[in-house]
Order: sequence, then structure tokens, then C-alpha cells
Amino acid sequence: MIKKILYILLICMCSTAFAEQTKEFKQLMESYKARYNFYSIKDSLYTIDSELSLPKGFSYVELQDSSAFPFWVANFPIWHQYKSVGHWKGGKAFEYDEVSRVIHLPWRGPAFKDVAVPVRILGEYNFQFDNRFAFQVMPKKGKVLTYKKWLAGKPALTNRGEVLFKDDMEKDDTENEYYKFLLFCMQNVNYESIAKSCDTVKVDDVQPGDMFIAYDKTGKKGKLYIIFHLIRNKSGTIMYLAANGCPEACDLYIPKFTEDRNNPWIDFEQLHSLTKEYTNSSFYRFKAIK
Repeated sequence: MIKKILYILLICMCSTAFAEQTKEFKQLMESYKARYNFYSIKDSLYTIDSELSLPKGFSYVELQDSSAFPFWVANFPIWHQYKSVGHWKGGKAFEYDEVSRVIHLPWRGPAFKDVAVPVRILGEYNFQFDNRFAFQVMPKKGKVLTYKKWLAGKPALTNRGEVLFKDDMEKDDTENEYYKFLLFCMQNVNYESIAKSCDTVKVDDVQPGDMFIAYDKTGKKGKLYIIFHLIRNKSGTIMYLAANGCPEACDLYIPKFTEDRNNPWIDFEQLHSLTKEYTNSSFYRFKAIK
């Protein structure tokens, strides 16, 4: 019954706030927080479906597997329309009306840069679904980072700056240890290493959770957009809901791509134009979610 209620909530939710704290609403909130246990608003639910409008003639691309990464990303919580984009040093990176919406994902400190945000999202998904040992990501230099290596060894750098793990006392698998590992991963990635952690994806095969990444020949400079949802019309035209962060840590947010901040959907040509200063660009999907 709870699973059915959750499915109905995630697919059919159509109101921004629930004024009445009914028994049904409390059930829905409990089910939602079971999948997004960091959601912090007690009396309202804000999602992509409830907060954003669709262009005429478009509908959401359907996702069937409620436990899969694309479904989890597509139903991710967002903030209400008055939330500004916070900056890690304090203050605001953008006023609320300069963006479409802020993604509801807690963070702190300088590691939450645009290039590191996908690492946090992938890590959060694996934590929520008790699949922590499936997580893997490539560092800027060195071999793939895994939670198993983290628990078994102590991270160090070679003279060339490559990450390796020295033998050490085995650590216990705890929530605190897992998030320490995620922080380490976030601190040791760049645009190229994120791309190396992925398979390329054809335009026709893009799904929520995929990324559009562009970077220079050094791999240190670039742009990264996370695809949170897709919509399609009867003629087959696809539009994306893309979010990004800041070069210095800030809230993950959906940019205001049009004058209407409630309608931020963009097509491939518009998305590609955002990274036109970089010749190396493609859609990517984490290998770890297979």
C-alpha cells in the first residue's frame, strides 16, 4: 500500500502546498522522505511536477521503474519560488527571481562546486537505496575511487598527484564514514574525470540523471548541466530541464532560461549553445548506475 501511495505521489502530485495536515498527506510525506530523507520542509511538498509549467503540447517523458536513478532524479524535491541561491561564503549567488528554482539538496563548505555536484547526487542515491558499494568515480589523477577502497585503506597522493590508498586499519561502514568518502571524492574531480566516470549517451537516449558536459583540453575548465527531467510533444521534439551550480560552491539551481521562470525548458540547440566556448561536449551517464 505504501509503495502504491508513493508512486501516486511522485507521478500525480499537482499542488504546491498542502494547507491541511490530513492523514493522507502525512502518509505521502513519510513516503517521500523515505526516498529523500534530507527533505526539510514539514508542511509542504515542492517538486518539478508541482512547481513548473509545461509548454503547450508537451508532456513528461514517462519513467516506469520507481527505484531507478532516472525516476529518483526526475522526482527530486525543489524549493519554493522565493528561495534564493545561497553561496558558501554567505549571502546570495543569485536572487530568487534571477533563477527558475533551487534544487532541494542540503550542503555546506567549498566542495559543492558545479563539477562536484553530480558526485554528491550519485552518492546520495546510493545511500538512499542502501547501495553504497556500487558508487565509483574517477579522480583527477589516479585509479577509480570506490567506497570499498576507502574503508580498507588511507588515501594519499603520489608525487604526480595521483590518488592511491595505502594499507590501513579497516574502517567501519557508517553513515558518517560514507559521507566523508563522498566529500573526498567531490574534492578530487574535474570535468574530464567526471566524463571518464561515464559512458557517452546519444541525444535520443538521454534520461533524467544524465549530464551535458563540456570542457577544455586540460579538463580543468568547463561547464556541466544535470538533466533533471525531459518532456516531449506529439511530433517527437524533446526539451530538457537542466540544472547547474557555480564555480565556487553554491546551491544547485535551475537557471532562468526564459522570461517565464516557471517555464525553464530548453531544447538541445539551446543547451549546446550554453557551452559553445568548448569544442569537446557530449551527454554523459554515470557507469555506476547500471
